[in-house]
Amino acid sequence: MHWPQTEFTEKVKNSIPLIQAPMAGGATTPELVAAVSNAGAIGSLAGGMLEPDELKKAIRKIRDLTRKPFNVNLFTPTSIHQAISFPFLEKLKEFERDAGFSISMEIHPLPNFEKQVAVLLEEEIPIFSFTFGIPPLACLKDFHRKGTVILGTATHLEEALALQNAGVDFIVCQGKEAGGHRATFIGPFKEGLISTLELIRSVKEKVKKPLIASGGIMRGHDIQMALDAGAAAVQMGTAFLACHECGIDPNYKRALLAGKNKKTAITNAYTGKWARCIENRFIREMSPLEEIVPPYPVTQSLTAPLRKSALAANNSDFMCLYAGEHFSLCESMPAQELIARLTLERPARSA
Repeated sequence: MHWPQTEFTEKVKNSIPLIQAPMAGGATTPELVAAVSNAGAIGSLAGGMLEPDELKKAIRKIRDLTRKPFNVNLFTPTSIHQAISFPFLEKLKEFERDAGFSISMEIHPLPNFEKQVAVLLEEEIPIFSFTFGIPPLACLKDFHRKGTVILGTATHLEEALALQNAGVDFIVCQGKEAGGHRATFIGPFKEGLISTLELIRSVKEKVKKPLIASGGIMRGHDIQMALDAGAAAVQMGTAFLACHECGIDPNYKRALLAGKNKKTAITNAYTGKWARCIENRFIREMSPLEEIVPPYPVTQSLTAPLRKSALAANNSDFMCLYAGEHFSLCESMPAQELIARLTLERPARSA
C-alpha cells in the first residue's frame, strides 16, 4: 500500500514521510543515510561532532551512493563555563579500576560551527536540521537562499513557537520516549518530558508550521498514529541502531539486542547533556550527582576514556547505550528491509 503524501513529502520530494534520525557518534554512516534515502525515506547524517573536512567527505560519500534527498544535522553552539566539581571527579576515579580506564583531563573542543555551516552551504545540501537551540537567523536565511529545507527540534510548546518565529520549515517534536540526547533549549529538560503524541497534538493547536513526530516510534502502527495525530512525518532513531549499515560498535548492537528485560533512564552523567540510555550501574551510581555534573562538552571529554574502554571490554555496567524507551523492539536487518516492513505494517496495523 502506498504511503500518504504529506506537506513533508511534497516539500522534500520523497515518497515516505519518514526520517532516519541523526544520531551522533558514528551511527549514521554514509551507507545508512544512502540506504534509507534510496528506500524512499530521508536518511540523516549526524554532523555535529564532525570536523569540516570530515563533514565534506561524508556528504560526498553519500552523494556517491544516492541521488535522493538527505538531511545533515548540526549542534547549535552554546557557551557554558563551569568548574569541574571535585565530587564528580572522585566518583569517576572510583570507577577506574572496575571499568579499566584512566581519567584524562584533556577537554576536546567542539568543531567550529561556522566552518561546518560553510561546508553545508557549499555542498548545497537538500535538508538541514539542528538541535540544542536556534542558530543565528542570518545562517538560516543563507540556507533558505540555497533552497535548503530547514528542520528545528523542540521538546515543548515554547520552543516550537521560537522555532516558528525563526522561520524553520518543519518542527521536529521530540517526545519523552526518544533515545539519545534531549533537545531542550528553553527551561529545564523536565519541562520537555511530554509523550510524543501529546506533544504533537498540543503544539499543533498553537503552531502553524508542519510538525514531525519523534520518539517511541518503532512500528508501522506507531507511524500511522503519529500521522493521525497531525504530524506531517515521523523521525525514527532507535529502530535503525540495529540495522546492518549503522556504524555503532558491535558490542553496542549486541547489548541493544540482548537487553530485552532492561529499561532506560535519562542521565547527564555521560556527556553533560541529558540523554536517554539503557540503565546500568554507571547511571544509577551517578544519579545523586546530577546537579553537579559539568556541562557539555566537558563531561563528554572526561568520560570518553571510560566509554571507549567499556565498549572494548563489552562491559555493560559502564557502556553509554543511547536508546529509546521501546528499544526492545529492535531487530537486526538491512535498513531497506526495515523500511519495507514498516510499509507493510502500516495499513495492517491501522485497519
